[in-house]
Amino acid sequence: MLHKVWLHRWLREQHGRGPAIPAPALAQNPATAPAAPSARATSAAPGAAPTTPRHDAGPGSTIADRYGRERRLGALLAQGGEGSVYCLADQADALVKIYHPHVRTARRDLERKIEAMRRDQDSLNDASLAWPRIAVYVRPGRWVGYAMRRLQGTSLQTLCQAQLIRERLPGWTRRHLVRTALSFVEVLSRLHSRGVVVGDINPRNFLVDADDCSVRCLDCDSFQVQSRDEVFPCRVMVPEYQPPEVLNAPAATLRTVRSDRFAAAVMLFRILMVGQHPYNHAGGEDPASNLLKRRCPLGPGAPCRLPHGPWETLWKQMPGPVRTLFIQAFREGDLNPDRRPELKAWRVALEDYLEAIDRGRCRSALFPTAR
Repeated sequence: MLHKVWLHRWLREQHGRGPAIPAPALAQNPATAPAAPSARATSAAPGAAPTTPRHDAGPGSTIADRYGRERRLGALLAQGGEGSVYCLADQADALVKIYHPHVRTARRDLERKIEAMRRDQDSLNDASLAWPRIAVYVRPGRWVGYAMRRLQGTSLQTLCQAQLIRERLPGWTRRHLVRTALSFVEVLSRLHSRGVVVGDINPRNFLVDADDCSVRCLDCDSFQVQSRDEVFPCRVMVPEYQPPEVLNAPAATLRTVRSDRFAAAVMLFRILMVGQHPYNHAGGEDPASNLLKRRCPLGPGAPCRLPHGPWETLWKQMPGPVRTLFIQAFREGDLNPDRRPELKAWRVALEDYLEAIDRGRCRSALFPTAR
């Protein structure tokens, strides 16, 4: 839970009680500023120490909510093309994202989008989401980003390599993969039911809890959301997860629930196939190029074959209803969005798959051997 004082301010702001005031321009006291964090403490990846970007704020800087309640930034945890993410100096369960100045200049609708998401947080009070909770300002009352929950878990990217699963999730079996797939479907279903389109579905934007296999969402500020009569599009993507109508369109083109269904099917395939992509095939190109050429190796009459290795065995030992949904998604749904399976169909098939593992009708090994 966010700090109770900020939570109080946030609730006042949410319900429109009291006027907003600029963040005060108080000088930073060097004696009370936190020490410069070590490379290990701030690194987003082992061995890579992010440097503090030259913009409005950095470790030790004073920030404030719109009512002027001040906090101090802690260590820089990660940075990318849009901005930098910091912890708070005195609170471990909250993070702050500060957008780069050039991003705020280029994206004139960015503050409105984050404000719209912040206003809707009551309907999305979901512990699985790193949702924008509090608007963040620097002196003199300039908006720079937002505060969010700090989520814990292992990146879903880990599930795309068997060796990483063995190293980081020891003891995991196929049962854990199916439970993770189910949780992913449930999170996406909740978002769709509230009118949110994720858009940029890819493993790096999700975490999984090693104990209960529950899935959490990062980078919620990239979601496509609607507020009143304005739609704020998702402007980013990883090509190998997107359907042709998105790959061939400008970045700001509106996504749909149907485009999310295609990306979700790719994610589910990669989870259950331990990283294999549905458009990878023997002698092929990269997945996005194969997708645009309709080169999918799944199902009867496929124009190509699965890559060499254990993939064919893994595919054949998957339950028939699950394989049918994948074939429908990629052999038919690539060009016909109406043929992409709905999330409720995936839920039923995955629940049956889990029961089949529990009853011994399907093998639980990550890589079942040929019978």
